[in-house]
Amino acid sequence: MKVTGRPAGSVYSILERLERLGWATSQWDEDTDRTGPRRRLYLLSDEAEASACTVVAGVRDRQARLTAQAAAARA
Repeated sequence: MKVTGRPAGSVYSILERLERLGWATSQWDEDTDRTGPRRRLYLLSDEAEASACTVVAGVRDRQARLTAQAAAARA
């Protein structure tokens, strides 16, 4: 949530959907030395991780193209 800036409600609903689709698994954190509420830990499947990397790479490519186009328009 810190990295994305998205609210907890949207992050957890996305994680739950990914788990229902078989793209993620989860388990409760067993750290008894940690204070505060228990944490649920999520792990993406290999397939989901590969898909996520492809999507992120595509977004970064589009952002780079848009940045280059904006710089060219200013020049």
